[in-house]
Amino acid sequence: MTLTGCVRQLYLYRGGIMKKAKLMAALLCLGMATAPVSAKEITTNTNPEAYGSVAELEKAVRDWPAVERLGFGPYKKEKDKGTYVIPGLSKSASLSFSGKPSTCTSMTPQGVTETEDWLLISAYCHDHVHHSVIWVLDKDTHEFVKTVILDGMPHTGSIAWDETRNVLWVATHVHRKATASTIPMEELKSATDTKAVKWGRTFELDGLPVDSCLCMDKDQLVAGTFEKSGSVHIKWYDVGKEKLTGREEKIRGNKTKSFGTNLQGIAVSGDHIITAASDGPHLTSTLSIFPKDMEDLDSPVAVAELPPRLEQVSVSLSGTKLYANFESAASAYREEGVVVDRILSLDLEKLLKDAQ
Repeated sequence: MTLTGCVRQLYLYRGGIMKKAKLMAALLCLGMATAPVSAKEITTNTNPEAYGSVAELEKAVRDWPAVERLGFGPYKKEKDKGTYVIPGLSKSASLSFSGKPSTCTSMTPQGVTETEDWLLISAYCHDHVHHSVIWVLDKDTHEFVKTVILDGMPHTGSIAWDETRNVLWVATHVHRKATASTIPMEELKSATDTKAVKWGRTFELDGLPVDSCLCMDKDQLVAGTFEKSGSVHIKWYDVGKEKLTGREEKIRGNKTKSFGTNLQGIAVSGDHIITAASDGPHLTSTLSIFPKDMEDLDSPVAVAELPPRLEQVSVSLSGTKLYANFESAASAYREEGVVVDRILSLDLEKLLKDAQ
């Protein structure tokens, strides 16, 4: 069996079902494709993947003036200019399909969110043979802290920090349904890169086929789907105020808005909704601003163009920055064209001023 065949057999979501014969074939080919490795050799790289300096990145994205206007300082640390190096693009600590510590060389960045002390970046294994991860960076120093490994093998998309409940929401797709699961802060703090973190509580998000986008709107969870045709739905969910551990249940959205196509990220800031849309290496990404009270998100009051392959965007806790995560520096895509190997901190106040 080829490695490609292996991958197709191995890709399971948590709670998925595989027939016995296929499972045996998958385990055999995994043994052929993955050599034993010492735990001491399992690390997450922290060097920039494409550009040695922010100046090089600035030069590479000069065809998108909005990046310069919204994204490059001045900031406290001039060498960063508000950017965070995305770790783990060459190699990242993870777990193999069998649950053993392993190094993944095909992690693909997806989500980004901020806690009081950390910037969190989610990523999934493009080859679908390793567990998804969350990279933890120090919010102030921009230095890498650790890798958190997610239980199961979800194709992890967006993540969202919930200040009210002190948990991280993760798009998990349990049983091939649209679900969002929590990780309590105490689990994140104690997590290591040799063992999967424990989930808190999982909700099935009624009315969505899949939840590729997540964000918080005060104490409500907002989720949306990526679709290349038709009308994308964005829904608001009231997840309650009780402790988010120990149970699974289905919840219904209490508000729905349609968007269009290619939705990759959602953020809510005050009276505005911000969407990120992209698809592939040749389509310019767009940030679109809509009034929050607009019935359907079909007439943006402001649009900013960014490089291709923009994924999640999220609002900082201070409400002054919009973090933007790109998947273009992942191994599967970095040969396609211009890449962005850092999280950008865009000037949210300038962006919203354009909408006035």
